[in-house]
Amino acid sequence: MARLIDIQDVTMLPAKLSIRLGDILSFSATGGRVCSSSEASSLAKADVVRLLGAFSQGVVGPAGEIVSPAGPPSSVLFLASSVGAASIEVMTGDPWHHVRTTVLDVTVEP
Repeated sequence: MARLIDIQDVTMLPAKLSIRLGDILSFSATGGRVCSSSEASSLAKADVVRLLGAFSQGVVGPAGEIVSPAGPPSSVLFLASSVGAASIEVMTGDPWHHVRTTVLDVTVEP
C-alpha cells in the first residue's frame, strides 16, 4: 500500500531518502522541483518522481464554501511514479525574500 509521507522539517532529513513506488512525499514548503543535470537524464528522472504541485491549505465552511488563507503555498507534493533515482529541490521560507533550497536524492523502490 502506498504511503503519504508527511515531512514537516526538510532540514532534519538525510540527503538521501528511499521510498516505495506510489508513495507521496508531502513537504511543509512553498515550492519544489525535480532536478536534472542533462537533457538526456531529464526524461528518466521526471518519470521517477513527479511534482504534483504546491498547495495552500483549505477547509470547508459550514455553508459548503471553501476557505483558504491568503499568502504563499504551504505544502508541496511529489509522487513516486516509477522505480529509479531522482533529485528533488524543496523550497522553504518566505518565497519573496528568504528562500532556502534543500536538495534531496530520492530512490524509489518497488
